[in-house]
Amino acid sequence: MRELLLIASVCVFIVDISGWTESWKTALAKWAGVRVPGRVRPFDCSLCCTWWACLLWCICTGRVTLLWLAGCALAAASTPLLLAAWNCARTAVAGVLDWLTIHIDSWLH
Repeated sequence: MRELLLIASVCVFIVDISGWTESWKTALAKWAGVRVPGRVRPFDCSLCCTWWACLLWCICTGRVTLLWLAGCALAAASTPLLLAAWNCARTAVAGVLDWLTIHIDSWLH
């Protein structure tokens, strides 16, 4: 299950956080001479991307059982939680760094 959650984390990062999805969709639209497409699942949906990546992982590692398929579904369903955890952690770290910057500046001056 740890492997599947790691795959989910990578999918969330690539699809939801990095901005790569908008980059390739814009480039594809420009190349094809059309407007930027709406949804292009499974490539711009972290839940879909996780499901298919986990399923491929299970097939490649010979772990296609009902338990592993349920793990794929659980990993895919956890993508909104992983994104929320990322946003929460990023906000907390940014707040601490802002606080430190303010206090260090006041101590030095």
